[in-house]
Amino acid sequence: MKPTVSLEKDLRKEMRMTAVRRAVLGSVAAVGVISTALIAPNALLMLKPFLKQYERQKKYQTKKAISRLIAGGFLMMEKTSRGSFVVLTKKGKNYVAQWELRGYKVKKPKKWDKKWRVVIFDIPEKRKQLRGEVRTILTGIGFVRLQDSVWIYPYNCEEFVVLLKAELGLGRDVLYLIVDRVEDDRALRIRFKLD
Repeated sequence: MKPTVSLEKDLRKEMRMTAVRRAVLGSVAAVGVISTALIAPNALLMLKPFLKQYERQKKYQTKKAISRLIAGGFLMMEKTSRGSFVVLTKKGKNYVAQWELRGYKVKKPKKWDKKWRVVIFDIPEKRKQLRGEVRTILTGIGFVRLQDSVWIYPYNCEEFVVLLKAELGLGRDVLYLIVDRVEDDRALRIRFKLD
């Protein structure tokens, strides 16, 4: 068994690497592509806006992060007549979209319109991981689970649901309903502080 100091050190190292990987993905998402010249000594300046607190990270950490993201299927190398570039894959785009969805804020009106917003989804078993991600995102927004794939919220969130469907490629797997009444909604009213 490793001593605690070593475990904490390993955790800090992994957290730094995760931050570098996220910064690389965020950079590629923002810019569209990053030249492989990024790995050159002064090229980390391109990532400065995304790596403010990690400016001291060495180039090998960035190179290692890019390699892991490529191995994980989040990024791929693309060779053109202008050189080699790192670009997001579909998996990488979905991952970045999930960050954006998790940070989404629904505007709450001053007064509730007494209508419930219900999101129902039927995501196939082969996309089970995505189903779990949708649940996590809905919980983060503030939805309450009525059943495994039925979630409720009291405020207009149509824009969010459209974004969710588009960004995660859910299309017809997700339905958005606006309902006037929900059987025995007293607990929900209390939960959302509507009374």
